[in-house]
Amino acid sequence: MTIGRNTFIGGDVSNWTIIGDDVTFMGRIVHTYRKAGGRDDWVGAGPQPSPRIGDKAIIGENALLIGGIDIGRGAYVSAGEVVKYDVPAGHLAINGELIPLSAFRGFIKSRE
Repeated sequence: MTIGRNTFIGGDVSNWTIIGDDVTFMGRIVHTYRKAGGRDDWVGAGPQPSPRIGDKAIIGENALLIGGIDIGRGAYVSAGEVVKYDVPAGHLAINGELIPLSAFRGFIKSRE
């Protein structure tokens, strides 16, 4: 696991996750692979696919990030969102949709 500077974590982060600088993380991370047997027996060898969270991203309360996805720089993931896809830089993931933050000028403050 790698955690950047000035990052706030208030949720569950799994092994092999990479989190950038100035991130606010309130969600949960789940690997795409399941345990096969005992508590240390993983399906597949080595590190499991885990999210990479870019600098200045915000992950909302109880958001669930699944597998080896990329959350781009300055992206937002809304509270309770289940994310199994990449979220590009400068976008909001909400209700299964990706919306450019530019659509919310004046409502959502950029962290840039």
